[in-house]
Amino acid sequence: MKKSLFFILGLSVLLGIAPSVFADGVNGPVQSIDASKNEIIVRDSASGANKAVSVHPKIISTLQPGSVVKVSLKPGTNAANTVEVEIG
Repeated sequence: MKKSLFFILGLSVLLGIAPSVFADGVNGPVQSIDASKNEIIVRDSASGANKAVSVHPKIISTLQPGSVVKVSLKPGTNAANTVEVEIG
């Protein structure tokens, strides 16, 4: 009985924390591109704030100001893990 109680308690804590851990990202239009710093500025659609994101040079070459992107960030950093460009 104690094991199942601890399991349920641990699972509920994990499920409560998990969305905030995996929610690191930014969605919105690219405001500017700085190829010398490998950085883009994205206006977050949710908050309206600009966010600087470090991106791989090969990715930067495919982006343009105004492109709408969905960026997932490496945990605890401003470095892009994935960058998706919305078409249309």
